[in-house]
Amino acid sequence: MKAAVISGGGAAGAYTVGVMNRLTPDYSFISGTSTGALMAPLILLRQFGRLKEAYTSVTNKDVYTWEPFDKKGHVKLFNIVWRQLTQKNTLGDTTAMKKLIQQFFTQADYDMIAGLGKEFVANMSETRHYPATIVSVSSKDVSYAEMVNAMWASSNVPVLMSQELKDNYEYADGGLLELFSIKPALERGYKELDVYIHRINKAPEDRGSTKDLLHNVQRTGSLVKDRLEVYCIQESFRMAQDGGCTLNVQWLPEVMQSNYLNFDKEKMKGWYELGFSG
Repeated sequence: MKAAVISGGGAAGAYTVGVMNRLTPDYSFISGTSTGALMAPLILLRQFGRLKEAYTSVTNKDVYTWEPFDKKGHVKLFNIVWRQLTQKNTLGDTTAMKKLIQQFFTQADYDMIAGLGKEFVANMSETRHYPATIVSVSSKDVSYAEMVNAMWASSNVPVLMSQELKDNYEYADGGLLELFSIKPALERGYKELDVYIHRINKAPEDRGSTKDLLHNVQRTGSLVKDRLEVYCIQESFRMAQDGGCTLNVQWLPEVMQSNYLNFDKEKMKGWYELGFSG
């Protein structure tokens, strides 16, 4: 049976959903990070129509109980002040996203995955203790409710979205530490993996000039994140080579938008069609 590794990427996941609907693959195992963890169970069940519905109908209102962005996808300056004054530790609240996960991925789906002998893991970053580490939660080891929490935590980008607090541990977006996690698949002995990376193969050379203070802060954070992602990709490819594992890598064909945490269903429909058309 085949296995896949799917990276984080928020709304850009709509492109991979289009690819999945075109290829209709049959996987026995998926290691998913952030949006990769969200789509993993429906891919395992080959529920590609339901997956398309999820990634072409979602809006910010479905994801955020308290939205941190304006209509253009920029962080709202007033929101920063207000959340600080009200002593919140994040700019947004994604309680709504957990309900969205439960809407598209049910207990019956979870039981069916187990019955088919299939498995997926949701990769999270544990951020409270030093050093920060990746925690991979397997569908074979926990209850449905615990798996939903892991998928939700794996998708919550620090500062902008909610944090999962459990047993003196704090969990956040797996992509904070690793854009995608190949290790769980290698540990299970897979020698060929389809890897879906929600980034372009070559970064743009010119990022443009900064427009204001907030934009400068955001771009500086992006620079650090980009370097970490490049290291993750290089290290993952090395691990696969050392383990004698062949990787079939799927990249984004273009930069979809600057903020993948802003969910515009019309744009996502277009990205889906781009992936579906090949």
